[in-house]
Amino acid sequence: MQRVVVVTGVSGINGWHLAMYIYKNLPEWRVLGVSRRVPAIWPQDSRLKHVSIDLQNENDCLEKFNTAEFAEVEFVCCAAYTDTKDEARNCDVNTSLLRHTISSLDRVCKKLKHVTLVTGTKYYGVHLGRPIKVPSREDDPRHEGPNFYYPQEDFLQEYQPGKQWQYSVLRPHEIVGYFPMKAAMDSATTIGLYAALCKEMNLPFVFPGTPKSYETLLDFCSSDQLSAAFVFTSTASSPLVQNQAINVVNGDILRWADLWPKVATYFNLEPVAPSDSRKMTLTDQFGNPESEQNWDRIIQKYGLKEIKLSEVATWQYVDWSLSREYHCITDMTKAREAGFLQYRNTEKDFLAVFDEMKRNKIIP
Repeated sequence: MQRVVVVTGVSGINGWHLAMYIYKNLPEWRVLGVSRRVPAIWPQDSRLKHVSIDLQNENDCLEKFNTAEFAEVEFVCCAAYTDTKDEARNCDVNTSLLRHTISSLDRVCKKLKHVTLVTGTKYYGVHLGRPIKVPSREDDPRHEGPNFYYPQEDFLQEYQPGKQWQYSVLRPHEIVGYFPMKAAMDSATTIGLYAALCKEMNLPFVFPGTPKSYETLLDFCSSDQLSAAFVFTSTASSPLVQNQAINVVNGDILRWADLWPKVATYFNLEPVAPSDSRKMTLTDQFGNPESEQNWDRIIQKYGLKEIKLSEVATWQYVDWSLSREYHCITDMTKAREAGFLQYRNTEKDFLAVFDEMKRNKIIP
């Protein structure tokens, strides 16, 4: 008998990867993928169904989740979110989105066993532009100011008591994984586009950060690692994952000073370290009409997919991410003690993203 899982936000990088991971690796599971629009890549298969629901609309949730298909659901992964560009409003919008999802499913899913909310290390303040406590642990105090992860977790803590199901909150750091659409917090795809442009236009492959950020310590979470963590927490009996927050990263610690040369070698480029006298940003260099025209010529030359740079590249995000001059290290002790022992090689997973970009004709 198939086990049924709901994944919301399948038009985003985390939800889409989880749906594909389950589809490829768990033949006894069936995915009901929820988002307003169908993802660019969504195989036609009875084990993989897309349902268009506006999670911000409570009536739409109540109506469309109230079906026989959703009544069979055992597991839920909430990976949907909306960015309004105002964090106080993000708190209201995203908590309502989560509330609509969980309260609607809770009414109809009598077999429901586990709910997972995907958040991230923004919980620890990595986005604030100042040093954070490292390693970051699940019980670290919250930072001052609004953060939409906080009311979302508060809602689950307040709503779950007395229910037959448990919940987990997964907190990954920066995601590494191929995604066929623009992903707000994915650096690997944009770095691959940058390298391809440098290769074709004979530009120096300069690290778009600072000498200090080049040497800082950081970790990543590959998409398969996050997906495996979802399956583990959904099915594990350990009290360490039931109604708990869990950090999820690959398990290795890197510096851009080590990773950048490996990326350069993959593209047969010479890596150029940053310097205080030569500060450049990808946004200034490539976020313009001239670069779109150059990219269009590359598309025509190599027969690539007809897609604009602006539709896949996140120049501003990568400029910010690669310029962070403080360590970002996430403690995985809690997950390890619970029994989640999987590791990923971040360097290999970065290169695997570039392989996927080539296979899907995104880059030459």
